[in-house]
Amino acid sequence: LLEASTFHYDAATHVEAQAMVPASVVRQFWMDLERSFHSLPENQPGRWGWPGSREGPDKEACMQMLVKILTMSEYKAQLRRRQEAGLPAEVGQSHSRSFTSTPGFEGPSHYVQGCNLLAAMCLGFSEGREEDCFWLLLHLEENVLGDEFFGGAFPLLGFHGDLAAIAHLISLEAPGLARDLGPKRLADVISAIASRCILSGFVGILPDQPLISLWEELLEGQSTYPQYPRYPLIAWMTGIVKHFETDLAQLVRSASPE
Repeated sequence: LLEASTFHYDAATHVEAQAMVPASVVRQFWMDLERSFHSLPENQPGRWGWPGSREGPDKEACMQMLVKILTMSEYKAQLRRRQEAGLPAEVGQSHSRSFTSTPGFEGPSHYVQGCNLLAAMCLGFSEGREEDCFWLLLHLEENVLGDEFFGGAFPLLGFHGDLAAIAHLISLEAPGLARDLGPKRLADVISAIASRCILSGFVGILPDQPLISLWEELLEGQSTYPQYPRYPLIAWMTGIVKHFETDLAQLVRSASPE
């Protein structure tokens, strides 16, 4: 597979990335960042955040940086997919700009809504340093979440596999809720909550301090949970469901069976 050492985060690669990544995907970066920027934690000196304010020119500069990081991340993911398909993936070669039209290489974007918040959190842990943020995001996507989380044989294959793991943990931690809801309704509830919580890294869900604590644990997941580095997401998700067990049961019972 494409190694990090063969990918250079520089101006030349960014020019290639801009030519490669569809304009519609880049527009989605901007829209998602604009909608969700307010959800990010407040600066925590020495722990999380970046210099400058969250409004005006500082916000615009930060969003431009994040769009560039997301564009480079999308480009690198496409290069990996190209190589996995048995096609050349020489970074920096001019012919690489046309590989989206190569037969057998068409496929969905690596990006899903929520990746914008993952990138923004990485920027905070990098204290606003652009290239450090990119490599931290790459570590998160490839070493912690894993290549199959956003992709695989089907879109979001790893994420959907995690839903089954969460259902199993909830059946152990909150057996009353699992019993009251039944397998199908429990799966529906988990899917609805997890799509908002896990794909965004719990940004906008948890208060600032618990959110940063979760992320500190998550970024260490490769060493703490080598067999399942993204386990903190599963554990925190299970904990939230257990905490609101009574409320969830009442809410679902009052809802229409449809």
